[in-house]
Amino acid sequence: MPGSWEPANSIPMQHRAVHLVHLKIGKYLYWADGSPSTTPTALYDPSETNQQPIYQTGQNLNLHCCGHCALPDGRILTAGGEFASNGKAPKFAAIFDSGSLPSNPWTRVADMHENRWYPTCTLLPSGKVAVFAGWVTINPVSTADTPEVYDPGADSWSLMTSATRVQEVYPFMFVMPDGRLFDAGPHRDTFFLDISTWTWGSTIDSILPHCADSSAVMFDAVAGKVLKAGGAPVANNPTGAATDMAVVFAGPSSPTWTQVGNMNLARRDHNMVVLPDCKVVALGGCALPTPQSPVMRAEVFDPATGQWTVDPVGVEMATPRWYHSTASLMDDGRVMTAGGNNAGVVCENAQYYLPAYLQGNPQRSQWVLNTVPQVMEYGVEYLISVLQVEGRHLKLAALTRLTTVTHGFDQDQRYVPLKFEMSGGQAKVTAPANAAVAPPGYYLLWVLDDLGVPCLRAAYVRVGI
Repeated sequence: MPGSWEPANSIPMQHRAVHLVHLKIGKYLYWADGSPSTTPTALYDPSETNQQPIYQTGQNLNLHCCGHCALPDGRILTAGGEFASNGKAPKFAAIFDSGSLPSNPWTRVADMHENRWYPTCTLLPSGKVAVFAGWVTINPVSTADTPEVYDPGADSWSLMTSATRVQEVYPFMFVMPDGRLFDAGPHRDTFFLDISTWTWGSTIDSILPHCADSSAVMFDAVAGKVLKAGGAPVANNPTGAATDMAVVFAGPSSPTWTQVGNMNLARRDHNMVVLPDCKVVALGGCALPTPQSPVMRAEVFDPATGQWTVDPVGVEMATPRWYHSTASLMDDGRVMTAGGNNAGVVCENAQYYLPAYLQGNPQRSQWVLNTVPQVMEYGVEYLISVLQVEGRHLKLAALTRLTTVTHGFDQDQRYVPLKFEMSGGQAKVTAPANAAVAPPGYYLLWVLDDLGVPCLRAAYVRVGI
């Protein structure tokens, strides 16, 4: 069954959502361009779309094309941003604290050692944040090749000089279940990084030749499985046709990439979102970065079959979205798509995609989570009370980490399947084994029935201490 789109016309927003962050309070923080002195950031509440207050960062923070991730307590760290008048990227970092609302939630914190534009932020199992890559200058091109680690408790940065290596900007960095990090692209060559010694391993060929402007997602954090799909030979090249190729990394226990079924529609500059049922939806993008080549139909990857299913002609997004577009899983199972500037057309709006599990399921409204822990400690069992549906049975539970996405890559997204069984009419769920499987912080907790239909609304839970 195909998905669908709502509303028919896109929802107006204050500006493009080049950066889209799902907050622990259920709202979305988003922003686009800034100025040398400030960046206007807005809050989007899906239940009150007409109210989108703007909060200026001030403090000489231009957060356009920065990196970001959520800290364990749900605050958002940003690193780097737009070039200054001296032609260099900034070293600044900042924290957004939703607990400070309605007062201004932005605080500038200690500067990094390196200048960075287009970096990736990765939350480590320790609760610290590693920042990778980024441009220092564009003319001539120079890059920040040494990762550094932010300690939020000490408000300090440490350079990891033993891990110096040239990476692509906005690298696809993932925490693996064995505690190592994995650089999955967008380049063809991929690598493990041992953060006990901060040393890189040998090259692992991802076999995806056209990687620029691709996307990647961890769809099984217990096994460490990663899907990478789409892309083009050269980033932002109007003559570089997109690929439909997709590959899956099997995880650290079997560190190889395997080609899976091709996408039905070649695309680049797209977003991929892992759904509550472990499937992955690809949204937007373009075949070529020209007005004539948008990809308007979504398609879904099923890890069980290794194949993609595309929505039929006519089931299409209202607005083309490719470069500078974003997407996020919502707590009711819909997927929000937003932003984009397509061949000069700025998209200051959003639209919702309803996956197949939301089609023709009137009983879904009866799957309600009644009693849910606010905090889940690693390895602990929890009983969850669920209002059940007669004739249907709960089958699985999972966590999805809240979104921090830009430029086709969500720097936090991961899907964590949970050990699950029914016990006396309640769902017994075991929290993730450790912080390498689920780095500490806020997640959506889902339960799904035997038809793959998720609960009416996921619960926001904090995992770890």
